[in-house]
This record gives sequence, structure tokens and C-alpha cells, in this order.
Amino acid sequence: MKGGTAEELYDFMSREIAWRRKELDDIRGLISANSSIESKRRVLLRSGITMLYAHWEGFVKNTGKAYINFVGKRRFKYNELSVNFLALSLRQKISFVNADSIASLIDLVTFFEGGMNDRISSLSKEEVNTKYNLNSTVLKNIILSLGLEPDDFISKGNLIDVKLLDKRNAIAHGRDILIDEEEYVELLDNVLALMNGFRNQIDNAVTQEKYKRQ
Repeated sequence: MKGGTAEELYDFMSREIAWRRKELDDIRGLISANSSIESKRRVLLRSGITMLYAHWEGFVKNTGKAYINFVGKRRFKYNELSVNFLALSLRQKISFVNADSIASLIDLVTFFEGGMNDRISSLSKEEVNTKYNLNSTVLKNIILSLGLEPDDFISKGNLIDVKLLDKRNAIAHGRDILIDEEEYVELLDNVLALMNGFRNQIDNAVTQEKYKRQ
């Protein structure tokens, strides 16, 4: 995505959730259509869990990176950024500091004294790192990095960590676990709601310009 305008970001996120919802709805339909054939139903439910997690992680990663890209393209001054984006931009600078080098430390102090009026060159999209294991702790870190509100997601920590991630990991590692159809459908609806909530928070952050220092 170009990500130069709010409209481009909104469109990107809408497309991201639309194709994922379509694929997950198709899997739901296949499970329902084969509910009387135990062998097929079992395989589809196990596949459904792995696909559901893949779409959850992929959506958070792609939309989070798109939001960072959008903010980075604004080329704000450091002192114009919200605290979370300032922290991300400074982490890149601090990571290059050699604590054993006084010259390196002087450069950092000099920046803090006079460089806050400089414009950022970019924001690293690598800040949205799911670590291929998007549990509630990793998710909270991503949400705080983006300046979003974590409460709605952290309250679903058991759903994310146990009902989704633990089951996905068990299946991915070859364990023979059974998935209950009603539980899967409920989990699917909850994860789709979380994806919508994540998108809506970014929508609101862009509309209200929460990426800027208030």
C-alpha cells in the first residue's frame, strides 16, 4: 500500500479484513456442510483453528505496519509525535549507541538537547513484531507501540492465549487434539470481533490524529 493518505489506509484495512473474513466464512460453511461426516469435520475444524490464528496474526501485523507507515510518511518533527511514536523513533537512535564510547553518548545527548526539532526520517515497521506467537503479552506491546487502548484486548487474554494460540500450537506441532464445533464457531466470532476492534481503534486514532502530541 502507498499509505500516503488516511483514505488509502482506511481502504487497505477494509480490504485486509474483507478477504480474511470471506476465507474464514468459507471454512465455516465447509464445516457446517460436513458436520455429519466425522472424519471430514474433524480435519476441517483442526484446519480452521490454524487458519483462524494465521488470519489473526496476519491482520494485526499488516494493519499495524500500515499505520506506522502512514505516520512515518507524515515526516513529523520528533517533538510533534505522540509519546508512543516518539519512543519508537528514539529506540532506533538509542539502539546505535555504544555505552562504552563517550563519543557515541555525547552524540545522543546532543540530539536530546537540540535535535528534537529535526524531522524523523522514518519509522520502522519492524516494531510490529508478532514473534510468530501472538499471545496477549506480545499483543499488548504492539498495541502500546501504536498508541492504542489495550483494555478491550487484554480482557480477552484467555481466549487469545488458551483457546486460540495453545490449540493452534498443539495442532502445528502434530498433537492429536479434538476441536469442538460450537467452541470453534464461538472462537471464530470472537476473533473476528477482535480484528474489527483493532481496525476501529486505528481508524479512530487517524481521525483524531492521536499520533500527534496533544
